[in-house]
Amino acid sequence: MWSPHVVPKPTDWGPLVDVVGYCFLDLGSKYQPRKDIVRWIEKGPKPLYFGFGSMVYKKMTKHYKQMQAIQEQVNSVKTVENKLKALKTKLSDEEVLEQSLGAKLVDRQSKVEQMEESRKQVEKECNVMREEATKHLQIVKLEVESKGDAMEARQRNVDESVLAEHIFGDHVGALSMSEPNAGSDAVSMKCKADRVDGGYILNGNKMWCTNGPVAQTDTQHCYHGQ
Repeated sequence: MWSPHVVPKPTDWGPLVDVVGYCFLDLGSKYQPRKDIVRWIEKGPKPLYFGFGSMVYKKMTKHYKQMQAIQEQVNSVKTVENKLKALKTKLSDEEVLEQSLGAKLVDRQSKVEQMEESRKQVEKECNVMREEATKHLQIVKLEVESKGDAMEARQRNVDESVLAEHIFGDHVGALSMSEPNAGSDAVSMKCKADRVDGGYILNGNKMWCTNGPVAQTDTQHCYHGQ
């Protein structure tokens, strides 16, 4: 055990080794202070030293402050390294996410192209159907116009051959309108005319024929069937 008033001579000045009181400090290549010296400097009593002991204490304090600064720099470097590692990890995750989004974008673009092709195909089909419908409508229109012209001509013939004689009084016409449960209600008539070769066959019941005994023509008022 060393006495504070006895200062031994250091034997090796390579790594700085000084003796202060009961403790030792090794400032080797690792630059790590001994814990007992640190506790002694920070919390322990500071006895009076004379001569070489006072110089050693000053050196210890100076080197301790230098080591604290170095340790702070090391901690700062480690903090920067950790932040850099976290940023690299985040960047890697973002790259993976970007690749995933790129793949999804390519898939969506492919679907859009398919939908565009389908739309064009549907438009072509609609145009073809529209043209066919227009042609069919034109044919039906021509048929209706032709039948309308024929009916108008037939009506004119009927008017000229039948009605004109009755209008001018050359002939007396008969009218068979009233039916059982119909009376004078023409909408409720059940009698109909069925088309046969050479004309029509009338099927139904009539209650009487107006002007029948003296009529020169037998005109039946009825609904015409097929």
